[in-house]
Amino acid sequence: MSNEGNQIENIDETERERKKFNLIPGEDLMQIHRPSLFAFAGMYIMALLVGAVHYIWTFMPSEAPGEDPGLIQDVLWGFVSSSLGEAVGFPLIMLFLAWFNRWINISSSTKWFTMTMLIIAALPFTAWLINAFAADSPVNFLSGTYPYEIAGIFWIAFLFVNIYYFQRSFCYAITTDAVIFRKDFMLTNSVRRILYSNFTDVIVQQGPVGSVLGYGNVVPLTGSGLGLGEETIGISVGAAGGSLDSKEGESVATSLPKKIIKMFLVLLTSQRTIRTVKPDPADCFYGVRKPHEVTVVVNDRWKGADSGSTLEEIKDLMAAQANKTE
Repeated sequence: MSNEGNQIENIDETERERKKFNLIPGEDLMQIHRPSLFAFAGMYIMALLVGAVHYIWTFMPSEAPGEDPGLIQDVLWGFVSSSLGEAVGFPLIMLFLAWFNRWINISSSTKWFTMTMLIIAALPFTAWLINAFAADSPVNFLSGTYPYEIAGIFWIAFLFVNIYYFQRSFCYAITTDAVIFRKDFMLTNSVRRILYSNFTDVIVQQGPVGSVLGYGNVVPLTGSGLGLGEETIGISVGAAGGSLDSKEGESVATSLPKKIIKMFLVLLTSQRTIRTVKPDPADCFYGVRKPHEVTVVVNDRWKGADSGSTLEEIKDLMAAQANKTE
């Protein structure tokens, strides 16, 4: 009786997994993978930085450092350490973190994370405006200054919980027919299925930290450009050389240095766009454990799919030739 109960439980679990990955009849599930905890370490570090920014003004002295700071330095320090300076300086630092987070293009560069950082940046200044212009209004939900210390702890906890939830929202499957990438996050879900016959290459990416800790990305490339993205190399300064254009009637001695400087500016600010591998947690095996072992399994199934498709092509060609002979 107990054996029947265990058997039913296993069948139910298999059916649940088949429905989860939308497997077709005759397709078998081989392996299931999830991102490693360290794959999203950049997001956890950024969350700690967001919390640390809340404590900058807590440990900032009210007077300028030094024995004789001077009038200008004393006035500037007085503004920075004031409530208004805090309300203005905090959003600027948070906006810099949000920009830096997007610029380095780590795994934490997601829409929900960036939007949360912008909301955190706007809250203190909003509270300062309410306290300054609507102190006696019912809208003033804060009796005093913005609680940076409490907010820092709250946002660290909030971000940690949501980062873990975001990390667990990705699930990857290797089946006999395809690789399947599933994402369930904030009441939205997506399932992407890629047949082995559509593969053009399989790339393994491991950085120094990933090599030490044993995780990495396995990125399947297809003819449609899946797994690839465009990256711009260089700096654009707009019309930096516009003021260096030669004017009509200028002598050679005047226009030649301008032309040389403009040529160097063009070389320094020139840009070029290249296509490179861009791992996306929703479209590859992102930060999985033992990526080389995953690659071996995927390549083995890819090889089998190529052999099968080649045999089918030969079979169709022979059938067509036989029909012509008849």
